[in-house]
Amino acid sequence: MALDLFLSANGVYLMTSNEDSYLLAKRTAEANAAGRSAVEALREINEKIEEESLSLEWMDGQLKSPSPRPDLREVLTNLTRLMKEKMQLIRDHPLNKSN
Repeated sequence: MALDLFLSANGVYLMTSNEDSYLLAKRTAEANAAGRSAVEALREINEKIEEESLSLEWMDGQLKSPSPRPDLREVLTNLTRLMKEKMQLIRDHPLNKSN
């Protein structure tokens, strides 16, 4: 959940399912016992994020392109609006304010 909130606050939509997130967290926690290095575990996390995320910048770019598919335009318009709202909620939360 912390990863999702961090990414959302920085304009990245993580599309990973709850089950996949759980399995990734479990593999990461078990990495040392399985003989995998921290570098390998971090590489796996990074690959998952790259494969299963969309940036707000990319979504905005798609919406500005001359002819995205109408169904894609509607989905991206709604997702972009929701992402901007979520980003603002996270950034405006009192725990994210410096004293």
